[in-house]
Amino acid sequence: MKKNILWIPLILMILSCSNRNDLEKIKFNSTIKIENTLSNYEKTTTSEYGFKSYTSVELDNLKFGDVSLNSFKVKDGYPYGENQIWVLVSEYSKNIFLGVELNLNNEKGTELLNYLKKIYGAPDIRKDPNSNAYFWDSKEAWIILKQKEEFNKKNQSYTQTTFSFLKKGIRVENSEDKNVFTILDTFNLTYPK
Repeated sequence: MKKNILWIPLILMILSCSNRNDLEKIKFNSTIKIENTLSNYEKTTTSEYGFKSYTSVELDNLKFGDVSLNSFKVKDGYPYGENQIWVLVSEYSKNIFLGVELNLNNEKGTELLNYLKKIYGAPDIRKDPNSNAYFWDSKEAWIILKQKEEFNKKNQSYTQTTFSFLKKGIRVENSEDKNVFTILDTFNLTYPK
Protein backbone atom coordinates (compact mmCIF):
# COMPACT_ATOMS: atom_id res chain seq x y z
CA MET A 1 0.00 0.00 0.00
CA LYS A 2 2.80 2.44 0.90
CA LYS A 3 4.51 1.75 -2.43
CA ASN A 4 1.33 2.62 -4.32
CA ILE A 5 1.04 5.94 -2.47
CA LEU A 6 4.58 6.84 -3.51
CA TRP A 7 3.65 6.41 -7.17
CA ILE A 8 0.81 8.95 -7.05
CA PRO A 9 3.01 12.11 -6.96
CA LEU A 10 5.19 10.71 -9.74
CA ILE A 11 2.19 9.99 -11.95
CA LEU A 12 0.75 13.47 -11.29
CA MET A 13 4.08 15.08 -12.18
CA ILE A 14 4.29 13.12 -15.45
CA LEU A 15 0.72 14.04 -16.36
CA SER A 16 1.28 17.73 -15.61
CA CYS A 17 4.40 17.80 -17.81
CA SER A 18 2.63 16.05 -20.67
CA ASN A 19 -0.21 18.60 -20.59
CA ARG A 20 2.11 21.51 -21.31
CA ASN A 21 1.89 23.33 -24.64
CA ASP A 22 5.07 22.62 -26.62
CA LEU A 23 6.15 25.88 -28.25
CA GLU A 24 8.64 24.09 -30.49
CA LYS A 25 5.80 22.17 -32.19
CA ILE A 26 3.76 25.20 -33.24
CA LYS A 27 4.04 25.46 -37.02
CA PHE A 28 5.24 28.73 -38.50
CA ASN A 29 2.56 30.54 -40.56
CA SER A 30 -0.22 28.62 -38.79
CA THR A 31 -3.13 30.43 -37.18
CA ILE A 32 -2.96 30.10 -33.42
CA LYS A 33 -5.59 30.55 -30.74
CA ILE A 34 -3.64 32.54 -28.21
CA GLU A 35 -6.01 31.65 -25.37
CA ASN A 36 -5.07 27.98 -25.90
CA THR A 37 -1.37 28.84 -25.59
CA LEU A 38 -1.08 31.58 -22.94
CA SER A 39 -2.98 32.52 -19.83
CA ASN A 40 -3.24 36.09 -18.53
CA TYR A 41 -1.65 37.64 -21.59
CA GLU A 42 -1.58 41.13 -23.03
CA LYS A 43 -0.80 42.58 -26.43
CA THR A 44 2.56 44.29 -26.86
CA THR A 45 5.34 44.97 -29.33
CA THR A 46 8.69 43.31 -28.73
CA SER A 47 11.47 45.73 -27.91
CA GLU A 48 14.31 44.10 -29.83
CA TYR A 49 12.72 43.33 -33.21
CA GLY A 50 9.41 45.24 -33.13
CA PHE A 51 7.04 42.28 -33.61
CA LYS A 52 3.39 42.31 -32.63
CA SER A 53 3.10 39.82 -29.81
CA TYR A 54 1.21 38.49 -26.85
CA THR A 55 3.15 38.41 -23.59
CA SER A 56 2.76 36.68 -20.24
CA VAL A 57 4.81 35.89 -17.14
CA GLU A 58 2.79 32.72 -16.51
CA LEU A 59 4.85 29.98 -18.13
CA ASP A 60 3.91 26.95 -16.01
CA ASN A 61 1.75 25.38 -18.75
CA LEU A 62 4.47 25.71 -21.41
CA LYS A 63 7.53 23.83 -22.58
CA PHE A 64 10.03 24.03 -25.39
CA GLY A 65 10.83 20.50 -26.48
CA ASP A 66 12.02 18.65 -23.37
CA VAL A 67 12.40 21.82 -21.29
CA SER A 68 9.44 22.56 -19.01
CA LEU A 69 9.17 26.29 -18.47
CA ASN A 70 8.16 27.92 -15.22
CA SER A 71 7.10 31.21 -13.76
CA PHE A 72 10.03 32.65 -11.84
CA LYS A 73 11.07 35.99 -10.46
CA VAL A 74 14.60 36.74 -9.26
CA LYS A 75 14.58 37.53 -5.54
CA ASP A 76 15.12 41.27 -5.05
CA GLY A 77 15.26 41.57 -8.84
CA TYR A 78 14.37 44.29 -11.26
CA PRO A 79 11.37 43.88 -13.63
CA TYR A 80 13.55 42.16 -16.27
CA GLY A 81 14.44 39.51 -13.67
CA GLU A 82 11.20 37.65 -14.32
CA ASN A 83 10.66 34.79 -16.74
CA GLN A 84 8.49 36.02 -19.60
CA ILE A 85 7.23 34.91 -23.00
CA TRP A 86 6.28 36.75 -26.18
CA VAL A 87 4.32 34.85 -28.83
CA LEU A 88 4.97 36.67 -32.11
CA VAL A 89 2.20 37.09 -34.67
CA SER A 90 1.83 38.77 -38.06
CA GLU A 91 -1.10 40.87 -36.89
CA TYR A 92 -3.60 40.57 -34.07
CA SER A 93 -6.62 40.02 -36.33
CA LYS A 94 -5.09 36.93 -37.97
CA ASN A 95 -2.69 35.54 -35.32
CA ILE A 96 -0.33 33.96 -37.86
CA PHE A 97 2.50 32.43 -35.80
CA LEU A 98 5.95 33.91 -36.50
CA GLY A 99 7.86 32.66 -33.49
CA VAL A 100 8.46 32.96 -29.80
CA GLU A 101 10.80 34.90 -27.55
CA LEU A 102 11.62 34.00 -23.95
CA ASN A 103 13.34 35.72 -21.08
CA LEU A 104 14.61 33.05 -18.66
CA ASN A 105 16.63 33.40 -15.51
CA ASN A 106 19.11 31.06 -13.82
CA GLU A 107 19.08 27.33 -14.57
CA LYS A 108 16.19 27.25 -17.10
CA GLY A 109 18.32 29.14 -19.61
CA THR A 110 21.17 26.66 -19.26
CA GLU A 111 18.74 23.75 -19.52
CA LEU A 112 17.34 25.22 -22.75
CA LEU A 113 20.85 25.78 -24.15
CA ASN A 114 21.76 22.14 -23.48
CA TYR A 115 18.53 20.95 -25.14
CA LEU A 116 19.19 23.07 -28.24
CA LYS A 117 22.72 21.68 -28.56
CA LYS A 118 21.35 18.14 -28.29
CA ILE A 119 18.62 18.64 -30.92
CA TYR A 120 20.14 21.19 -33.33
CA GLY A 121 23.84 20.42 -32.91
CA ALA A 122 26.74 22.74 -32.27
CA PRO A 123 25.78 26.42 -32.55
CA ASP A 124 27.65 29.30 -34.11
CA ILE A 125 29.03 30.96 -30.96
CA ARG A 126 29.62 34.71 -30.80
CA LYS A 127 30.80 36.81 -27.89
CA ASP A 128 30.94 40.41 -26.87
CA PRO A 129 32.41 41.79 -23.64
CA ASN A 130 29.12 41.29 -21.75
CA SER A 131 27.43 38.22 -23.21
CA ASN A 132 27.61 34.99 -25.16
CA ALA A 133 25.35 34.47 -28.16
CA TYR A 134 24.47 31.17 -29.82
CA PHE A 135 22.92 30.84 -33.27
CA TRP A 136 21.41 27.84 -35.08
CA ASP A 137 20.27 28.02 -38.70
CA SER A 138 17.75 25.19 -38.89
CA LYS A 139 15.59 24.18 -41.83
CA GLU A 140 12.62 26.39 -40.89
CA ALA A 141 13.86 28.56 -38.02
CA TRP A 142 16.53 30.96 -36.90
CA ILE A 143 17.32 30.15 -33.29
CA ILE A 144 19.16 32.69 -31.14
CA LEU A 145 20.05 32.28 -27.48
CA LYS A 146 21.97 34.97 -25.57
CA GLN A 147 23.26 34.75 -22.01
CA LYS A 148 24.71 37.38 -19.75
CA GLU A 149 25.33 38.02 -16.09
CA GLU A 150 22.80 40.31 -14.41
CA PHE A 151 22.52 41.60 -10.85
CA ASN A 152 19.59 42.02 -8.49
CA LYS A 153 19.02 45.02 -6.22
CA LYS A 154 21.36 43.47 -3.62
CA ASN A 155 24.12 43.13 -6.22
CA GLN A 156 23.81 39.32 -6.32
CA SER A 157 24.52 37.88 -9.76
CA TYR A 158 22.44 35.49 -11.84
CA THR A 159 22.40 34.33 -15.45
CA GLN A 160 19.82 35.90 -17.74
CA THR A 161 18.94 34.14 -20.99
CA THR A 162 17.05 35.65 -23.90
CA PHE A 163 15.85 33.19 -26.51
CA SER A 164 14.32 33.70 -29.95
CA PHE A 165 12.80 30.93 -32.07
CA LEU A 166 11.85 32.70 -35.30
CA LYS A 167 10.53 31.87 -38.73
CA LYS A 168 13.53 31.72 -41.04
CA GLY A 169 13.92 34.75 -43.30
CA ILE A 170 11.80 37.08 -41.18
CA ARG A 171 12.62 40.79 -41.14
CA VAL A 172 12.53 43.34 -38.35
CA GLU A 173 8.92 44.35 -37.55
CA ASN A 174 7.82 41.54 -39.91
CA SER A 175 8.43 43.95 -42.77
CA GLU A 176 7.93 42.88 -46.39
CA ASP A 177 10.37 45.59 -47.52
CA LYS A 178 13.56 43.95 -48.83
CA ASN A 179 15.57 46.98 -47.63
CA VAL A 180 14.72 46.21 -44.00
CA PHE A 181 17.23 44.04 -42.14
CA THR A 182 16.44 40.41 -41.50
CA ILE A 183 16.79 39.15 -37.95
CA LEU A 184 19.98 37.39 -39.03
CA ASP A 185 21.34 40.71 -40.36
CA THR A 186 20.73 42.39 -37.00
CA PHE A 187 22.30 39.45 -35.15
CA ASN A 188 25.41 39.65 -37.35
CA LEU A 189 25.68 43.40 -36.77
CA THR A 190 25.37 42.98 -33.01
CA TYR A 191 27.64 39.93 -32.81
CA PRO A 192 30.09 40.07 -35.75
CA LYS A 193 32.10 36.96 -36.62
